[in-house]
Amino acid sequence: MYPLDKVTKDNRPFWSLPKRPPHHMEFDPENKLHQDFIAAYACLLARVTKVPIPSEEPRSAGFKADLAQKAAAVKVKEFKINDAKASQIAEEVDKEMKSSKADQEEEKEKASEELIDTATGVKEVAEVEEVLETFTYVIQPLKDQESELEKTLLDV
Repeated sequence: MYPLDKVTKDNRPFWSLPKRPPHHMEFDPENKLHQDFIAAYACLLARVTKVPIPSEEPRSAGFKADLAQKAAAVKVKEFKINDAKASQIAEEVDKEMKSSKADQEEEKEKASEELIDTATGVKEVAEVEEVLETFTYVIQPLKDQESELEKTLLDV
């Protein structure tokens, strides 16, 4: 679906670990790995659909080889990429990448505005009032000490 040279929004190759690009593979009924795969998939599908497995020993080499021969006899229509569908998907992916980039830039702007407000000391009045109410028990004794200090200084 994606070309080998496709890059992500971060300008990294799309086909990098853990993703690997697909490649054509011919089924070989004599290949042990292919036999194991077909047998495992057939048994899994049989269990899920509650169909009895037609062997007492589904893990035996003979059963796997027989199953692989039967699978090789099945003719599968060759897969061809639908260029119109591929273009549509590519456009959707590009649109999503552009919108996510715009969202990220908007979030960065908001974050930088918040940092600027904090750095310059600009606060909303409501926030200041909330902080004052929260710390009244700390501020009130200080005010009392300030008024006592003023009285003492006036008396001197």
